[in-house]
Amino acid sequence: MPSLPKASVIIVNWNGLKLLPDCLSSLRAQTVKDFEIILVDNGSADGSAAYVKENYPSVRLLEAGENLGFAKGNNVGAKAAEGDVLVLLNNDTAVEPDWLEKLLAPLERDPSIGAAGSKLIYFDDKEEINSVGTFVSVLGFSGSVGDGMPRAAYAAEQEVFAACGGALAIRRKLYLEVGGLYEPFFMYEDDVDLGWKVWNAGLRVVLAPDSIVYHKYSRTQKPYKYYFMTRNKLWCAWKNARTRDLLFLMPASVAFSKALFLAFLCTLKFENAKQVARGLIDGLKSLPAREPARNSLASRHYLGVRDSLAAAFRKSGKHFS
Repeated sequence: MPSLPKASVIIVNWNGLKLLPDCLSSLRAQTVKDFEIILVDNGSADGSAAYVKENYPSVRLLEAGENLGFAKGNNVGAKAAEGDVLVLLNNDTAVEPDWLEKLLAPLERDPSIGAAGSKLIYFDDKEEINSVGTFVSVLGFSGSVGDGMPRAAYAAEQEVFAACGGALAIRRKLYLEVGGLYEPFFMYEDDVDLGWKVWNAGLRVVLAPDSIVYHKYSRTQKPYKYYFMTRNKLWCAWKNARTRDLLFLMPASVAFSKALFLAFLCTLKFENAKQVARGLIDGLKSLPAREPARNSLASRHYLGVRDSLAAAFRKSGKHFS
């Protein structure tokens, strides 16, 4: 078996003490041994840092002293990392013993692959997929690929628009060259942005289907999520899409957000509607600088109209139940 690149597993933590035992103990059991664990603690007040120091002294603990958010927290970890490959892992996960070995394998095998993502399974139902990646629709929205499908689905390695930020590997040099995660996002859509930047650099993103992660995903959508998701979807397309693609992506994204706003009003979800409206206004008022695509392969991976409508129908159950 070819030697695998040394990896740096980065975990961003904010008041996640109750989540850390499952996550860190599963990392101790990995078949790959040549990797480091970096935990960036975003000013937790629940004793997380003390717990890690006492129980996992081999973990490199970076104490930020404040909540930097997911994107900046990972960037802090990336700058301190020593591995050739960065692995971003949520703290609300537990991983199979060969998770890291299977995740690193595509990057070792094929230099055209810039990033790889794990198959995330619901922690509370280990026969149901949470995500195998993220799609971007021509109708202006994004979402998880494979959500709700049986575990056995998506059994083959395949290209995806973006790897789920809950568990992905990316070449460290590439991560730094594309600027890492976009810090103004704070949270949500940062993994879509990262995948887009990998494709724009002329490299590929794939699913590593045998790299299994169990995710303690909250199936309840908090209203504040809709602010960040609405705003950041606009920013993501504006930053990364080719100019000719913006002619349909930006109007579609605005139209989708307006439709979501009206749907929440009609279903009496007023706080959700408010957050969508705020996200749309703030997103359009403060569009970020464009990052022109150099060798973009992203456009061939947009989800088409028919598949987008099917995805929107499936997603409606999550948002309006």
